[in-house]
Amino acid sequence: MNTSSQRTMTIQEFCKLYRLKLTKDKCGEEIIPGKLGHLFDHGHGQFGMVLEDSSSGPSRARLLLSRKKAALKAGFLPKQQGECESVLVFDPQDRKQAKLAVKLVMARKKRNVQANPASLANLVRPSTQMPPQPPGTDKLAVVDPGGLATRQAPEIPDEGSRVDGLPQEVAA
Repeated sequence: MNTSSQRTMTIQEFCKLYRLKLTKDKCGEEIIPGKLGHLFDHGHGQFGMVLEDSSSGPSRARLLLSRKKAALKAGFLPKQQGECESVLVFDPQDRKQAKLAVKLVMARKKRNVQANPASLANLVRPSTQMPPQPPGTDKLAVVDPGGLATRQAPEIPDEGSRVDGLPQEVAA
C-alpha cells in the first residue's frame, strides 16, 4: 500500500485536505465521524474505515453490505467483518480510495463560509439603530412613510343625528 519513500499522512492533514470534521471518540482517539461509521488512523500509513449499524432505528444491514462490497471492489483490505459492522483499511495517499471512504461513511464536511464586506458591515451596525437625523426634524415624520400620522380620521356622526335617510331609532 504505502512505500517507505512516501511520507505518511496524518489524520489532521487528511481532514484539512478533504475539509472534514475531526472529533475524539470515547477513548480519546481522533476520528472523522460519519452517518454510517467513521474513519480513523490505523497506523503504519493506513487509515481505517468502520461501517456500523446504529442501535436505534431500523436496520441498515443491506446498505452497509453494499457499501462494504463497493469498498472491497476499490481495493480496501478487510480487517474485521461482522453482520452489522465492518472494519476496512485503505491508503489515504490514494485519492480514489480516500474520496470513496469519505463518501461511504458519509463523513461530515466543514462548511466553507466566506463573508463579503457588505455582510460584515451589517454585523457592525445593529439593525435596530436608527440612522442619524438632521437637527430640528421630527422623528415621527421620518419613520411614518405612508403619512398615517398626518391623515385625518373620518367623522363619526353623533348619536342624535340621522344616518342617510334612516329613522333615528334604527340608526342608533
